[in-house]
Amino acid sequence: MRPEALLEKTPSKRFMGYIYVDLFYRKGKSSGSFEVPIEPGYECKDGSRHYPTTVAVLNVKKSSSDKPTLLLRKDVQTLLHELGHVTHHITSKTKYARFHGPGSCPRDFVELPSQLMEQWSFDRKVLKRLSQHYSYLSPQNLEIWKKEQNDSSANQPPANLADDQIDNILKNKNAASGNYETRQTMYSMFDMTIHEQPSHDAATSFDTTLTWNQMRTNITKVQGEEALGKGWHAGHHQSQFTHYMEGYEAGYYGYTWSRVDAVDVFYTAFKQDPFSSEAGGRWRHTVLEPGSSKDFAEILREFLGRDPSDENFYTSLGLDSKTGMKRRDLSDTY
Repeated sequence: MRPEALLEKTPSKRFMGYIYVDLFYRKGKSSGSFEVPIEPGYECKDGSRHYPTTVAVLNVKKSSSDKPTLLLRKDVQTLLHELGHVTHHITSKTKYARFHGPGSCPRDFVELPSQLMEQWSFDRKVLKRLSQHYSYLSPQNLEIWKKEQNDSSANQPPANLADDQIDNILKNKNAASGNYETRQTMYSMFDMTIHEQPSHDAATSFDTTLTWNQMRTNITKVQGEEALGKGWHAGHHQSQFTHYMEGYEAGYYGYTWSRVDAVDVFYTAFKQDPFSSEAGGRWRHTVLEPGSSKDFAEILREFLGRDPSDENFYTSLGLDSKTGMKRRDLSDTY
């Protein structure tokens, strides 16, 4: 792992900060994926700038052979999520460190830039541009691929994802999305429930296992071990979900809230042209630069040119925003 200096894409190539990417799993490393803000940016007393530093952490399993490590589409989505936080941290420009970047933002906004970046992992043009078959990386990798084929006459595959492969990825975008969204709702409601107990006695006597299991069944409509006759106290899945005690207490709902806004932003500003420098520049200067020095609702409204809406979120799921029913024409979901 080494730092990468980020320079602004302008004639002056202004220095903006340092980014580390800790991509691979190793023994003893913290699990999961996350962004760690190492240093904030701020204005020094002499008027100079202290530049930010941050790291994106993933746990991709490194290849155990000569073949390079390959990323699943889900890995690309996860990487883009964390780079969304990284971009927020690096492009934020505030006078005081207290208001810099994502760390100072409210929970119902902090996951918006990250979940906005995820949308690029489901865009046809982006998938085509980001993908590359490993056999094109070097002559050595081409030889590795040839050896795997056991056929000296085998034709080298296309350099990028083929159109039919991208079609399949996009058509499966919303597979199990109903289960995912209801689980996120259930997690949010459980989070609020455990953090709104009226007294210490109520909190210590609160039955977290019973509440978790009943919420899971009632909200997601997916039965657990109670369906096997083990009752409502089987398992302890709530103890394995750490967000509730790691900064998202009474704030886990922010993931869903921010995701709705993220999809709205993507459909409004980026869906037609995901590489638009004009839209990207507006997003950076209007929304990312202020950190938490401006009211989030106001800057989002300024960027969209209107109040936020959940209509594009429903559209992205293939649902009618008024009825919640599945729509026949799903072409605008991918």
